[in-house]
Amino acid sequence: MSYLAIGILILVGIFWGLQALFEAIGKATKETSARLSVDKSKNIIERNNEIIQKHLSQIYAKERAYYIENEVRDCIGVIAQREGLSDLVPKYREWLSDWEQRSDLPKEYVQLKDHLKLIFSTKHKELIEKEQNEQEVRVKEHKDLIASQGEKILTRNQDLISKFLEIAERKVSFIDEYGDESWEELSDEILACIKKLFFKEGIEINWKEYGKGRLFFQTENLEKIHYLKNRLEEMFRDYHGKQKTTLTEELNELSGVEFETHLVKILKSNGYEDIRGTPGSGDQGADLIAKKDGKTIIIQAKRYQGPVSNKAVQEVISALSYYGGDEGWVITNSSFTTSAKALAQKGKIKLIDGNSLKNIKNYL
Repeated sequence: MSYLAIGILILVGIFWGLQALFEAIGKATKETSARLSVDKSKNIIERNNEIIQKHLSQIYAKERAYYIENEVRDCIGVIAQREGLSDLVPKYREWLSDWEQRSDLPKEYVQLKDHLKLIFSTKHKELIEKEQNEQEVRVKEHKDLIASQGEKILTRNQDLISKFLEIAERKVSFIDEYGDESWEELSDEILACIKKLFFKEGIEINWKEYGKGRLFFQTENLEKIHYLKNRLEEMFRDYHGKQKTTLTEELNELSGVEFETHLVKILKSNGYEDIRGTPGSGDQGADLIAKKDGKTIIIQAKRYQGPVSNKAVQEVISALSYYGGDEGWVITNSSFTTSAKALAQKGKIKLIDGNSLKNIKNYL
């Protein structure tokens, strides 16, 4: 290397050294000036209120770990720099929890830290609560809109709703072999009704994709379906309850003989022939005997206030053998006990309760 190159390197090194020296002197002078200009008549919070308020105004409803702690740390750094205390400025990416463990922290900076944490976290919580409340309002408004649209659809299609209630009533009221209503039929009938409602309203939807759970891009239509499902079930349960209550009240007013007469009229209107009652005493467990399609039906009629026990089922089983019947039925205005249902299933006896009488055609 030539002497000239060496000389240039020496000069560059001296230049950089002098520049660093001047910067250090300037920084020290600036910090000294800043410390001398601090208004000691005010506490650290009062004399830096403008900086604090500026940082406070920048707080927003962010849900992130250590968000408030980091904002407190950054605000402390700005204040310490402004007051000429660069040694107290938190280091790059230093945690507030690490910074506050320093042994050289002045008491007023500890107080500043506690004050900032309090007002920043309070503001943060208020903003989050406000955002959550606004979101709840938006969600409620949207739900109200969907409900309003759903009710308008139902109102415009009252004829279809009435038909749905009648069809669903017939299907749900059908008593299975266990003596229970067929409530599993309701969901299918509700969906069938919604499909017809959408068709009449001109709402296009891919029902095949809906059935597979893939209808991702028609959120509003999915919400309408959900609303209509709930409303139609609600409407049906109300309708079903009223039907059951009305019929039960009417049947409860009948005497035992009137109840049997009522059953005879029903059987005749449904094509049963040669319907006759058995003697009042010694009936051997049968009240009515009816024939249809070559079959003899042995019927025990129970106009009760409470549930009918398995004794009535036992009587019909005995009457079947005595009268040479093909089928045995127990019909009541009330309900059946669990043991009665179990025995009826085993003995292949048909049970028709008060709720089922209003749709007795399903059984006849």
